[in-house]
Amino acid sequence: MPEEEIKLDDRIAVRIDKKTKEEFSNKAKANNTNPSEIILKWIKEYLSQEQLVETDVTLVATKLEKLEERVIALEGKLVA
Repeated sequence: MPEEEIKLDDRIAVRIDKKTKEEFSNKAKANNTNPSEIILKWIKEYLSQEQLVETDVTLVATKLEKLEERVIALEGKLVA
């Protein structure tokens, strides 16, 4: 089954000065791409990074819970 094609049907408007826009567009063209592709890639990378941060926090919380359990067990051995 072929991959589902993603429909790009929305826009984000960004205000930018003309010189910067022209430089960005020219550099993109020189690299055989276009500004939209570059910006979309940046957005996807940003979203991916946010997910990694959330995953890292979950992992740290899980490890902290295990450490707390070990400390409680060790304290119990010391008191006994």
